[in-house]
Amino acid sequence: MLGLYLLGVVVAIPVAWILKRTAFSGPRSSFLLELPGYRIPRPRAVWQRMFLAGRSFLVRAGTVILIANLIIWALGYFPRRPAVRADIDAARTVQGWDERQYDAELAGAYLRDSYLGRIGHTIEPAIRPLGWDWRIGVGVVSSFPAREVIIATLGTVFNLGEVDEGAASMEYAVQHMTWEGTNKPLFTLPVALSLMVFFALSAQCFGTLAVIRRETDSWVWPTVSLVGMTTIALIGAWITTTAGRALGL
Repeated sequence: MLGLYLLGVVVAIPVAWILKRTAFSGPRSSFLLELPGYRIPRPRAVWQRMFLAGRSFLVRAGTVILIANLIIWALGYFPRRPAVRADIDAARTVQGWDERQYDAELAGAYLRDSYLGRIGHTIEPAIRPLGWDWRIGVGVVSSFPAREVIIATLGTVFNLGEVDEGAASMEYAVQHMTWEGTNKPLFTLPVALSLMVFFALSAQCFGTLAVIRRETDSWVWPTVSLVGMTTIALIGAWITTTAGRALGL
């Protein structure tokens, strides 16, 4: 975790240097900050400030977060074709799955057939140089509202159901998952490190982007932050994977 924070600091320095000489070039602006007098806080003023700030966040930022999450949910839920359930029902008859395994297999099949799964297959050629397959791509795309969502998404894609301890745990899946149709491990050390670097550098938090939109009163800087930081994160992930393979990790 300390390494991830330090990585963010190290990358931020050259980015800030470049922005200072391009987008933010020009004479320095003056800065004046007036400090208020120190007084005992009044409960009414504190609660009023909390109410106004909370309402502002819910109205201006919360709506953007809600819409973004609804879009990701819809992409991962639809089209919900009946043929998918029919195939899983037929497989259950042959495999003899219990109710939990059946639910996990069905959820995974629906996600793989969803629009989000199709997006993953579409972008797979572009992310293969990073060592990622379409399943990791689906996890990355679904985690743009909040990066921790990748855990639940990968759990669904890998047919784990509820992530728990034992043979069906996420740790076990990461250690034993292979590329589809081969015995080649999917999560090698370079791939795992590249994912960590990507999430350390990307702007996968619509809450943060919504606040930038609120503070700047423009969609320009949230878009620049999302596109720019995602590009930097992808480059960092590619360098990590390439370097790791070159070192024989």
